[in-house]
Amino acid sequence: MRIGYARSSTIDQEAGFQAQLKALEAAGCNKVFSEKVSSVAEREQLEAALDYVREGDSLVVTKLDRLARSVSYLVAIGERLEFKGVALKGLEQAIDTSTSTGRLMFNMLGAIAQFERELMLERQREGVARPRRTGSTKAGPLQHVPKHPRCYGCIVKGSDQLRLPSGSVSGAHLCIAS
Repeated sequence: MRIGYARSSTIDQEAGFQAQLKALEAAGCNKVFSEKVSSVAEREQLEAALDYVREGDSLVVTKLDRLARSVSYLVAIGERLEFKGVALKGLEQAIDTSTSTGRLMFNMLGAIAQFERELMLERQREGVARPRRTGSTKAGPLQHVPKHPRCYGCIVKGSDQLRLPSGSVSGAHLCIAS
C-alpha cells in the first residue's frame, strides 16, 4: 500500500501544499497524512504516518525536504522505515529506497538538501545582521520626501514631509483618505 505524507511550513504556502496533495493522489496513495507545521516543530501527522505504515508499504513524499531538514533526521526516518520493511519514495527526485540506487540517491540528495538549507540560513542571518550593523531599517535607511500635493491626510500629520524607505518609488506616499 502507498501511504502519502504532505507538509507545508506555513499556512501561506497553500498552493504548494495543494500541489503536494494532488501529486500524492496521482501517485496512487491509498491514505495521505498531511499537516501545516514547521519541520522543526512536533509533527504529529508524520509520526502517525510512520506508525501507520506496515511491512511492504511505501511512504511517499513529493520531495525529501518535506520529510526532514537535516541529513541525520532524514537518515533516522529512513532507518525507522527500513526496520519496518517500508520503502521511501520521493516523487520529484525519483527516489525509491527499495533499490540500492534509490538508497544511494536518498543519502546523496539528503546531504545536498541539508547543505542548501544551511546556506539559506546563513544568508538569512546575514540579511538580518547587515541592517543592525549599519543602523538602518530592514527596508533601508529612511529619507524625507515632500507630501503628495493631492493627499487628504498623511499619516505624518502636521508635517510637510513624509518619511519613506529609501529606494521607494518616486511620488509614492502613505496616506489615509479622510
